Amino acid sequence: DGRKLSEYANYSYKGWQRIAPNQRNVRNCLNNHSEADFKKLSKEDKLNIMYEGMNGNRKGEGYKFRGRGAIQLTGRANYQAFANAIGRPDIMDNPDLVANDPELAAASAAWFWKNNKNIGARARAGDIKDDNADG
Repeated sequence: DGRKLSEYANYSYKGWQRIAPNQRNVRNCLNNHSEADFKKLSKEDKLNIMYEGMNGNRKGEGYKFRGRGAIQLTGRANYQAFANAIGRPDIMDNPDLVANDPELAAASAAWFWKNNKNIGARARAGDIKDDNADG
């Protein structure tokens, strides 16, 4: 609804089924595990699986570098680039700062928009498909 500053991490099985066609890690997980297996996963496990190997994340970092801020900055590489750009290395140890500090939440969105040149043109054209959803 535009007011959440941290990614919803407790995805349902049906939610993952909707994501699967556009997200390789989710698709692979669902192809290799039953619904019962899925239900045993914690919210941390789900995001670690979902984001492994994406946006600079290493194994087990998906939850740590989940979406936060006004634009849902996601992935180690994006957090690192943002932290470098604003001179805040502490963000890498505490990514929750991007969700808990309204100024950082807004700054991360402005930084992401500025540094992803085609995002504005795509948004104005009504293109909401994520070309990088498959990792």
